Amino acid sequence: MKSDTEKLKDIVKAREISYLVHFTRLKNLDGILEHGIVTRSDIDQGKLKAEINDNKRLDGWRDSISLSITFPNDKMFYKYRCEAEIDWKILGKKIEWVVLLIHKSILWKSECAFCKQNAADHRIRKLPKEQLSNHNALNAMFDEIEDPKDDTRERRSLKPCYPTDPQAEVLVFDTISPKKILGLVFNNETARQQYRKKYPSLRTLYCKEGTKVFGPRN
Repeated sequence: MKSDTEKLKDIVKAREISYLVHFTRLKNLDGILEHGIVTRSDIDQGKLKAEINDNKRLDGWRDSISLSITFPNDKMFYKYRCEAEIDWKILGKKIEWVVLLIHKSILWKSECAFCKQNAADHRIRKLPKEQLSNHNALNAMFDEIEDPKDDTRERRSLKPCYPTDPQAEVLVFDTISPKKILGLVFNNETARQQYRKKYPSLRTLYCKEGTKVFGPRN
């Protein structure tokens, strides 16, 4: 009989999952590349300085890091970028962003909760952590969902590696080592060039605002 770890690996292979993603403010990047991505609890306790996006953290899991599979939560990411634009116009405070590509082995090597909807959704919040921390929960992120428009995965042309709900997320209950970061995606070419020179071993990519990971999930 296969272990849960082996079953998680099988799902990752079958779904052709190549990486996880995490978006953050560019100002946090140097700290991340030195110390890793830390949990909100660690930030609250002053273990690492960082600018945060979600002050409320309605999911209640402050001891976790939020990742997405293959593509960012585009609705949430767009909301934060719009809010940052308002701050820029009103306060003169320019906020830049970066999307981190993270090694898929996090899914079976770290303690995770696999949330088929946003972790703050009442359907997820009512479930015990144990129920979200096994291969069945990861598999459920790709289930068909009830939809009045009968929008199946096939009709939406979803890639195998895309969770059904674009707001689905993986919560990781541990620091993510800098060694797990595969690449960086910027929507600012100047920033990309700076980090390409500073961290030559990391793959750096540029895409225009509104396209690819800085746009909607198609």
